[in-house]
Amino acid sequence: SLHDALPICIMTVERQKENLSVDKNAVVARILCCPDCESELSSTLKCPSCSRSFMPQEDGIISALPARMEAVSQNKDSIKKVIDTSGPGQHGETIVLYEKAFHDEQAAYYDKLFANPLPLSEYYKRLVRHQIYSYIRRQQQRCVVDLCCGTGKSSMALVERGLLVVGLDVSREMLRVYRQKCKENANLILIHADASHPPLRKGSCDAITMIGGLHHIQERAECVASCCDALAANGLFILHEPLQTGKTSKIAVLLENFYALTDPGRVWAAVKRRLGLRPKVDEQTGGEPPISDFTPYEKPFTSPAELLGLMPQPMTTVVLRSQGLLSFREFSRNFQGRIGRPAAAVIVRLDAL
Repeated sequence: SLHDALPICIMTVERQKENLSVDKNAVVARILCCPDCESELSSTLKCPSCSRSFMPQEDGIISALPARMEAVSQNKDSIKKVIDTSGPGQHGETIVLYEKAFHDEQAAYYDKLFANPLPLSEYYKRLVRHQIYSYIRRQQQRCVVDLCCGTGKSSMALVERGLLVVGLDVSREMLRVYRQKCKENANLILIHADASHPPLRKGSCDAITMIGGLHHIQERAECVASCCDALAANGLFILHEPLQTGKTSKIAVLLENFYALTDPGRVWAAVKRRLGLRPKVDEQTGGEPPISDFTPYEKPFTSPAELLGLMPQPMTTVVLRSQGLLSFREFSRNFQGRIGRPAAAVIVRLDAL
């Protein structure tokens, strides 16, 4: 069972299940619709209404952003200026464009921040490779649509275990990193698309996962409703979101302080900041000045009830969660690697208690 989700909501809709072709073009034609006119695609991956093609581009990725969004080439600072100077109101699509530009910049070192560090990597390994995989296989689903897939931490383990994964993300650079890591793996289809309005046909998807992506989206209820509409018979919607409750356990604070003290470089950097000395260029960004880890438009969930309130009816909803307070405390550099893996595995297990 999924003991360690933080939290995970799994929705199932009771409909008659259909068989899914393993041919990539057939899969794309089956689940994707045109983002501009919402028409179903032909077997040649063309929209019969506007004649737009959805064959993979030279980088192996399918372009499925609305045409008006693909035409925007502004950087994130220009887009943020538009948002900040346009006054109060809804900026849904403009914020999506900001997220796109932000994560295109972050793609080169995203894994160093959010996928590779211990014990976080052990957490996602257990979550995806063992828990989510076992649940999907138990339900006999063969194809998984991973929304906000990023560089693959939320679904690459499923690809490696033989499941067909269709990854959607608004950042093409993140998708390129994912593709590079998987090379020419026959089990992976990557689509450049807006996950807040996923271009998915109704009743077409065996399983949809969204791991840590919903808090990036402004129109959350509409996104969740679209995902549920896209589920096929007995389809699964697996939603994983960290909660920002404002509470921290004493043991988590103790561990975080211990991790800091075991990293002399981090301690010295903190001392220099206190003394007002200029910090060195961040090594994680390849010699470039660091950018923010998070966008200003992310809105973390603060309670399970807030998340459950987005779920449409009728659905079978199961909420399974753990604290996650220890797994998300990064080990110091001295413990990144083989020496830290056994300890990281223990930390992840403690979070399940």
